[in-house]
Amino acid sequence: MKELKLTHGGFYRHFDSRDELVAEALALALARSGEPCASDCSTAPRATAPSRSGRIYRFLSQRAHRDGRAGGCAVAALAGDAPRKSVQVQAQFREQIERNIAALSEALPPNTAADSREQALVMLSTLYGALTMARAVGDSPLSREVLRTVRQRLTDAGG
Repeated sequence: MKELKLTHGGFYRHFDSRDELVAEALALALARSGEPCASDCSTAPRATAPSRSGRIYRFLSQRAHRDGRAGGCAVAALAGDAPRKSVQVQAQFREQIERNIAALSEALPPNTAADSREQALVMLSTLYGALTMARAVGDSPLSREVLRTVRQRLTDAGG
């Protein structure tokens, strides 16, 4: 705020409510954190797209993603607060998670659309949960074990 030469009042006058401020900040965070998933999963041809195990490794890397909260997955970082936020914020999470499921479904080996969606849903839930758990316990043996174990199990399951 000081760098921008804004007072708190001047900043907050740009928004009609705290909920509007939260929704605006969340939209930016979700868009930025969704870009790597979208480029990994949907824009690259299957032959050149990162492998499933490569995507898993990047998401569950030992330090980079766990410790890089500002540039990491906004869903994993912020979803725990969503139930206490507005309907608009919950809709933003729902839309981003649907985009992530769709992108990952398309990147998975061809099966039925329903099966690919189910696989993507399980994989994303596992990735979000593992990252959240690893972050919750800080840089510790348990954190590294969670990331390593989940990364290995998901990779072994078909990466």
